[in-house]
Amino acid sequence: MDIDRTLPISAVLAGALGLVLLFTAALAGAPAPAIAQTTDCTSTIDLMLALDGSESIVAPDFETMKSFAGSLVGHFTVSPDDAHVGIVQFAGEGQGRVEMGLSSDAAAIDAAVAAMAQIVGATDIQEGLASAREQLAVGGRADVPQVVIVLTDGAHNQPGDPVAEAESARGAGMEIVAIAVGPGPDTNQLAAITGAAERVYPVSDFDALLTILDPLVQVVCPPTPTPPREVAADPEPDHYDGGPPGVRSLPPTGSHAVPDRRLQRDLWLLVGALIGLVATGMLLMVAGRRGWKAG
Repeated sequence: MDIDRTLPISAVLAGALGLVLLFTAALAGAPAPAIAQTTDCTSTIDLMLALDGSESIVAPDFETMKSFAGSLVGHFTVSPDDAHVGIVQFAGEGQGRVEMGLSSDAAAIDAAVAAMAQIVGATDIQEGLASAREQLAVGGRADVPQVVIVLTDGAHNQPGDPVAEAESARGAGMEIVAIAVGPGPDTNQLAAITGAAERVYPVSDFDALLTILDPLVQVVCPPTPTPPREVAADPEPDHYDGGPPGVRSLPPTGSHAVPDRRLQRDLWLLVGALIGLVATGMLLMVAGRRGWKAG
């Protein structure tokens, strides 16, 4: 007795339909690919970098620090209406200098970083803070967040009180963040300078500075204020949708509206349908081969 091993066409089609539905449901419900987040800061800010130029920093590490400073500035939108950046370098008492006052010229800031020569001396953090505070007081803008980032590989060892200087700066509305490189800095003192231990970023050495670049920018960058939504009054609105008289209703979605997720869903559905067609063709081929062998 011969056994018909040919698959019924209805079974093939049912299987293909099941595959189409399965793939379509899976793809339609799949989340959209995540968009990589950047750490660039486009907010308005007045930022001063106070960099250690003491003798404990060897020349290659000083160059690494300069490279880090350039990368840090590069994460901000430097322009007249956005970020203004300045740089001071500190070492022994009376040795500190202003490398660049607050500036909105990105090229000039880059040039100042590249041309910066190490002072070589002791570690007067108080003088570095005072110099940065003075630059913000003179060149800072009204109602703009003001931040000082102090980078040092050692503890304050000169006359003057860096904590008192920092309290004066914070009392004037400035924020301070500290970067402690290696085992030399007094992290407790830096926490008192910044006002909080979490605003001190310790790294093992100068080569590790880049590991804190992204989180540092996220902390320093002030949030961009969201402008209030304005609804224009119109004594003769374009169309009335049941809202208060004299208030223009929102335009209906259309070709100029921001695309929603429906287009993405439709694309996934199309992909699912194509996969289903391919699966159907494969099943039909298998069924045909089995029928030919059975014959």
